[in-house]
Amino acid sequence: MMHDELPYVPLDVVAYLEAIYTPDFFLEADSENNDERMGYMKGATEVIDVLRSLAERND
Repeated sequence: MMHDELPYVPLDVVAYLEAIYTPDFFLEADSENNDERMGYMKGATEVIDVLRSLAERND
């Protein structure tokens, strides 16, 4: 279900996620192989990018 209104995303949330999900976080994460690790890293980066885009639209 799609909504017409974009959600409000505070920049603080984006900054918090960026502070947690650093490259070091993923390097130290328990994963079975590097492909899995890279998948998690790319997925987190994409989510953070979308949230940043929404946050910047709200300002």
